[in-house]
Amino acid sequence: MCRQRVLQEGRQIPLVLFWEGRKGWGLRTIFKIPKNVFVGEYVGEVITFAEAKRRNKHTKYQFSLATAITKLDNKFLVIDATSLGNETRLINHSCNPNLVAKLVITNKYSEHDFRIGLYSMRDIEPGEELTLNYYPTTVKPKNSKKGRTKCWCDEKKCRGWLPAASETRRSY
Repeated sequence: MCRQRVLQEGRQIPLVLFWEGRKGWGLRTIFKIPKNVFVGEYVGEVITFAEAKRRNKHTKYQFSLATAITKLDNKFLVIDATSLGNETRLINHSCNPNLVAKLVITNKYSEHDFRIGLYSMRDIEPGEELTLNYYPTTVKPKNSKKGRTKCWCDEKKCRGWLPAASETRRSY
């Protein structure tokens, strides 16, 4: 089924909000989710990268749409879920995620038509935490750990630290 149609139909899978201690809030599934299934949409306010940088000190729920395709009037765009987000903004990072973010363009002429769909990368078992790799592209972090966040994914190939917000943003 086409990505636009899946977004129009909305999330069909019930998700559970839970407290994950050192990671904060997270989401789990209560049913098995097969591979390549739409899990939800990352929803928020579409803003320019410049506006995202201005807000950076006040938010951690920004998802970059920084690709050549998502330029509008030569400005890269970001989805900021701080004020207008849904439950998907609570999905935690993992260096070995079970979800992938995919760009869905519904209309190339408006910034409000760039959307992010979240899809399962593999079968996800009931009770399993839903996770995303916030930084799927290779980011070479600065030598300093200043401003960086400890990664709590506990995966075998964990990076240990996530890049500082000034180095990068979540991207699809």
